[in-house]
Amino acid sequence: LILWQVEPAKSILHWHSLACTGLSWSEEGATLYSGGGEAVLCKWRKEEVGKPQCIPRLGAPIVGVGGGGGVTVLQLANNSLVLMDRQEDRVRGVVGGLGQSETGWPAGVQVDGDKLLMNGCVGKVQVFSTRSGGVHSLDITGQNYLTKERGAAPHNSEVERVAVSDCGRFMATVDCQWSAVARVTLKIWTYDPAIGNFSLNTQVDSPHLGAVASLQF
Repeated sequence: LILWQVEPAKSILHWHSLACTGLSWSEEGATLYSGGGEAVLCKWRKEEVGKPQCIPRLGAPIVGVGGGGGVTVLQLANNSLVLMDRQEDRVRGVVGGLGQSETGWPAGVQVDGDKLLMNGCVGKVQVFSTRSGGVHSLDITGQNYLTKERGAAPHNSEVERVAVSDCGRFMATVDCQWSAVARVTLKIWTYDPAIGNFSLNTQVDSPHLGAVASLQF
C-alpha cells in the first residue's frame, strides 16, 4: 500500500476591497469569475498571474455569480439579473423588474404618456411601461458607482429632479453630488425613436447655487 499525501495548490487573489459575494468557474476551469460590493465583475485567468480583467459599472453590488454555456449570470442587489457574454465581456441582457433605489425616490415619479419615470440605481432613472410591464434604465450621471469603504461613506451623484415635456420629446434632469465641493448639473435630453430612449442634448454645470426645489417645462 502506497499512500501519497500532497498539499493542495493554493493562491491568494486580491482585488476586492469589500466582501466577495459570488464566485463561478468557467466550464473548462481556466477562468474564475468573482463579484462583490464594488459592482465590478473580475475575470481571473491562470496565465495572467493574479491580475484580473475588470468589467465595471454593472449598476449595483453583485450578490451572486453563476453561469454556463458561454454566459455569466450576475445577481445584483437592485432586484435584477445581468447576462454577460463570456467571449466578448459585454452585457447581453438584463432581466428584472423595478429596481430598488438606495437613496429612496428624491426625483419622485414622473408620468410620460404610458410610462413612469423614477429613480433606479444610483445615478440612473428607470422607465416603467404601464402597457407592456417592461423596465429599462437611462444612465444620467455617466459616472462610476463609488462603493462603501471601511470607515468611509463615498459621495455618489444622484438624480434629484426629473421633468418631461407634455409632448414627451424632451426631458430635463438635475443630478447632484453633495461632497465637500458640491456639484449640480442640469441636463436636457431629447427622445430618439431610433433607440427608443432619451439621448443627451445639452448639459449645464452649476445652474444653481444650492439644491433645486422644482423642475418644470
